[in-house]
Amino acid sequence: MLFPLLTYISTQTASNVASVEFTSGIDTTYKTYQFVVSLDRVTSDGTKIGVMLSTNGGSSYGVGKVTTLFRAYHTPSSGATSLAYYPDYDLSGASTAVQYLMANLGNDNSTECGRCIYTLIDPSSTVMNTNFFSIGSIMNNDSESEEVWFMSGDSAASAAVDAVKFQTSAGNFYGDIKLYGVGE
Repeated sequence: MLFPLLTYISTQTASNVASVEFTSGIDTTYKTYQFVVSLDRVTSDGTKIGVMLSTNGGSSYGVGKVTTLFRAYHTPSSGATSLAYYPDYDLSGASTAVQYLMANLGNDNSTECGRCIYTLIDPSSTVMNTNFFSIGSIMNNDSESEEVWFMSGDSAASAAVDAVKFQTSAGNFYGDIKLYGVGE
């Protein structure tokens, strides 16, 4: 299917908070789940938005991950462009750290902060690791560049992922995060 059917599950609205959690709605109903992250503003310039996974309904977020991340950007004023791999944002082995999805978020009220789609594939599996990927777009306040961030990885445990937490690296954020089930 070229365009899968998305079924709305829930929304978490962030209003000057450091994190939001989805502790229900991720179960065996769908094989794939998508989160649509719409960040309106962050309170700390240059912050990052990241994700953590849970296998116990959000009691803790210590699921290990193996990931990779790269970014492309274009700065219209200077013509500068780049496609770069960011090894500092990779997680390896059983790292339980926050996996960043986008960085360089600005706190200027006159620009949109960032948009991201984060996808979980087969989170209910207890046999295979849960795969995930994201693509995000921001306007970097400092360089005025348009940036696209790409991340991919999998959980380092074969337990069902049933909760997801989105959080900033510094300060708080405003925006909505919507959870959808992806139909076959």
